[in-house]
Amino acid sequence: MPPFAFVALLAGAAILPPGVTSELDSRYPGWQMAPVAPQITAWFREYRFQFAPNLVTGDFDGDGKTDYVLQIQTKERQQILIAFLDRGRKFETHILASDPPDPFSYLLRMDKGSKDFDFTTLRPFRHPVDAVDLMYFERTPLTFMYRKGVFRKMLSPADEEIEK
Repeated sequence: MPPFAFVALLAGAAILPPGVTSELDSRYPGWQMAPVAPQITAWFREYRFQFAPNLVTGDFDGDGKTDYVLQIQTKERQQILIAFLDRGRKFETHILASDPPDPFSYLLRMDKGSKDFDFTTLRPFRHPVDAVDLMYFERTPLTFMYRKGVFRKMLSPADEEIEK
């Protein structure tokens, strides 16, 4: 992604397919990309992430098409995490989370094949498809992984949150 496009994403001028923007416009009039704290923006620039802290692309359902997960803020001041899966001529929409505005929350992509740990089954695993993490400053992060037609939500405590 060219640097100017990344800055545009951070500024809220998301580069999204028309099907995604039209769905957002009809469902959430006046929406905008969720604001992100400058410290997080600087961290993303420094580490040259290939996505923005409020917009992640990937193949979340394993069909080879580019899907989108983004964090928006509605005019009612609600922050919504929403996924758009490419279904050819339209996008399938999944609401993943809804929170009060928080500029210290951001998204990370877990690439297909990356190692992770399931805290429900207490077993390590590798992601079978791309997944997205919703990172919070004062709460346990969440991982959303698409499986069998739905996004599964998993707790993703940091290492320091796990009792030894």
